[in-house]
Amino acid sequence: MKEFLTSYLGEFLSVVIAGIGGWLFGRRKQNVELKSAEIDNEIKFADYYKSLLDDLSARYEKKYLDIEQLYTGKEKLLQDEIAMLKSKITMLERENSELKKRIKELENQLKDDSNRTK
Repeated sequence: MKEFLTSYLGEFLSVVIAGIGGWLFGRRKQNVELKSAEIDNEIKFADYYKSLLDDLSARYEKKYLDIEQLYTGKEKLLQDEIAMLKSKITMLERENSELKKRIKELENQLKDDSNRTK
């Protein structure tokens, strides 16, 4: 039994020492890999937000151009409406002056008719 223990005790100790050494070196390697993965994730995260911000500026520019185009169209529409209303005012002023003339004519005619009947 002593021979059995002696022959296997050395091997057992070698395996335990190798396991502890492997665990220690493996742990360091695992920590380095973990740090590397964290750095990679932070880089990916930063790239993701950068792409969002780049996309945001492009979307902002597009919306700005859309609103500018909308305001330009509305301005033209309002200018056309102003021109139409100005021409309508001119037309109504002419009609008004013609009607005033017609009223004066009718009043004069009424005076003449009333003078004739007297």
